[in-house]
Amino acid sequence: MIKFFRKIRKNLLRKNKFSKYLLYAIGEIILVVIGILIALQINNWNENRKGRIQELSSMKEVVENLKYDMVRCDNNINKNATVIKGLDSLRTSISNAIDGNDQATDIYYYALKYGIDYNKAVLNRAAYEELINSGSIKAIDNRTLVQQLSDYYQRIAFTVPEFRPKTGYENMQTSRKKFISFKGLEPFLQSFDTINKVSFSVDYDFKDIQQMEHLKLLQPHELALTDYYNDIAQFQIDLKTYIFYMSWVKEAANDLILDIKKEYQLTDTIE
Repeated sequence: MIKFFRKIRKNLLRKNKFSKYLLYAIGEIILVVIGILIALQINNWNENRKGRIQELSSMKEVVENLKYDMVRCDNNINKNATVIKGLDSLRTSISNAIDGNDQATDIYYYALKYGIDYNKAVLNRAAYEELINSGSIKAIDNRTLVQQLSDYYQRIAFTVPEFRPKTGYENMQTSRKKFISFKGLEPFLQSFDTINKVSFSVDYDFKDIQQMEHLKLLQPHELALTDYYNDIAQFQIDLKTYIFYMSWVKEAANDLILDIKKEYQLTDTIE
């Protein structure tokens, strides 16, 4: 092809047809420019295609992370709801003790089973953090979706789980220590704090302590019992608020999944 064009140029120059040669040269330059532009367009198309494939892959990971968040929120809601219900029984036992009934074994049982900790939600930000750190989020054309991602991860999925009923929980524990004696319950006392720090599960049972004899409350002063009762009630309110927040996170995650699937035409169903 190059030899063909070179031959044409030589023939035009040999015949002194300079004007035609000039037009030919201009045409050849235009053809070269067009070729370069086509090559650039093809290259851009390939890069955009690769970028879209990577973006699609990242969004699939975000969807999986969001599904994980929904599962974690469900677990959090269910376990904390069980704690709230168990603490209702603890309050009933304390109320009976205030009225003069011996509820020592029940108070030990419910305090150890349902008053040792609460379930904390840990959500998955890995895919979103990768989008941010790699700068890939800037390539997403749908800026509304980018804002939704930011809103979820920077506000809902980050700030909301930070609300934890820690203060209410610590107040409840402080009140408990004022009057519950662990004398004779060394194995339970030794494991009490480790259960809090390692892994909390309401499946852990303490029923055998109800079979122990001579369990007595340590000076069950009515005022101390009342303080404990009130601190438990406040902790339950905090837990209910925490559950409400987790429900909000779950709903927001579900909405974001639907928006991502619509934008990227993902057809797999949400489990």
